[in-house]
Amino acid sequence: MSANDSTPRDPVKQTGVIADLSKEVCESQHLTELTERFDQRLASLNAPQAHRALNAFMDEPAVLDGQLRAGAGY
Repeated sequence: MSANDSTPRDPVKQTGVIADLSKEVCESQHLTELTERFDQRLASLNAPQAHRALNAFMDEPAVLDGQLRAGAGY
């Protein structure tokens, strides 16, 4: 066989491989974006006066109005 001879490839199989690779790349990009967002949020803790804001927040009494609250919005 010469270098120009090639075995026929199944286009359906190739499409599946391409779709799998595309999905992996997309997931990797989402993970990178998520990591960057967390890094930005955590960077604020390195600010020189970050402890003061946290202490002031923790000194205030929690007002829950009988509801459980959790997450980034609270």
